[in-house]
Amino acid sequence: MNDSEAEPDRSTGTPHPDRSTTGGGLLVVAVIVVGLTLRGPIVAVAPVLDDIRRDLEVSSASAGLLTSMPVLCFAAVSPLAALFARRVGANIAIAVSLVVLAVGIAGRPWAGFGLMLAGTILIGAAIAVGNVLLPVIIRRDFAARAGPVLSASTTSLIVSATIPALLVAPLAGWIGWRPALAVWAALAVGALLLWLAATGRRSWTHADDDVDPRGQARTAAPGVDRTASGQPVRTALRTPDAPTQTWRVLAAWELGIYFGLQSFLFYATTAWLPAMLRDEGVSAEAAGTALSLFQLLGIAGTLAVPLLIRRQPARYVTAVILAAMWIVFLAGVLLAPEAWALWCVVGGVGQGGGLAIALSLITLRSDSSEAARAVSAMVQTVAYCLAAAGPVLVGSLSAASSGWTVPFSLLIAVSAAWGLLGFRAASSHPIGLRDRSD
Repeated sequence: MNDSEAEPDRSTGTPHPDRSTTGGGLLVVAVIVVGLTLRGPIVAVAPVLDDIRRDLEVSSASAGLLTSMPVLCFAAVSPLAALFARRVGANIAIAVSLVVLAVGIAGRPWAGFGLMLAGTILIGAAIAVGNVLLPVIIRRDFAARAGPVLSASTTSLIVSATIPALLVAPLAGWIGWRPALAVWAALAVGALLLWLAATGRRSWTHADDDVDPRGQARTAAPGVDRTASGQPVRTALRTPDAPTQTWRVLAAWELGIYFGLQSFLFYATTAWLPAMLRDEGVSAEAAGTALSLFQLLGIAGTLAVPLLIRRQPARYVTAVILAAMWIVFLAGVLLAPEAWALWCVVGGVGQGGGLAIALSLITLRSDSSEAARAVSAMVQTVAYCLAAAGPVLVGSLSAASSGWTVPFSLLIAVSAAWGLLGFRAASSHPIGLRDRSD
């Protein structure tokens, strides 16, 4: 079918405009570039945290809020993101979040710690909106090829975390830490311009999501959701209290806890892996390299997993393999830390794949755009509440036990529980808001 032809609505006979190759391709690029903005502003602070603490004359605990506050914002803002998108539409919500993100990044370094913290809260809130709504956009506009688009967008999250970690410290040595942090606002501005070009000027006049990426109204019977090709899909429930109804769906809770255990493992490990390796005799340089390797190898997992789980039986196998990789990584680092490079390769692929399967299941199991928006918000709220507890709990257990055996044993147990829960989370049963239990 060419761009000028229309695909009939199989329920009403009304023509539905087919997506042009150019429009669809531009939206894919926009989704990827938006993804590139969703981790870097948080990670960028870590390489210059000592400089910030010294120049702003704050304690280590206060400075640590700059890295922990965004995760708390994710938990607090995720449910509000769904309500905001319901009112103005997902396209506009993402555009507004990019404006807020650019303002937060550009403004936070230039005054005292109060402005730094306020800017960080803006950044966390803006990123939470993108976290929730990108899976919704993919579910809405790329249902027929969700696997490749999910793979690309999740990979962009890993790249977003890796590039600032590598570049901020050299930039700070050259131009100072303040401009080295502020310069990343340019990426948010670029993403905003690309997003507006991809979604179309007319999208600003549509409050719902029955519009295609070019801002054209989808022609469909009222209440009928459609895939990117215009096919009707079973709509869950279009009522004002749809977001709150998600909290009564058992399958959504299973997805939320599944995503949460993965996030708990990731944030706890990234917070304490270097310190653990240094305590085991690994040099500070090698410990930093281990963390970079762990982050970077996540790209392999994010590329592979969305493509592997397109068929239902592969979801269960993939969930078990990813949990096993986490267990091997954690046990290996605990028992043979001198072989950290091997363990970080295994763990890096496992953590990237874990993020990919958690995000993919939101898209694959939601039976409509409405359900995807509500489920994504609820799942990520639960997930980031659990994630925020990870670094604190592991650090407290390490201090109480004067070592790393107890906290890493806990992480191994969490990995096993995550793998078992994967059998429920990877179910083929679609999540619809009419359901009260799945």
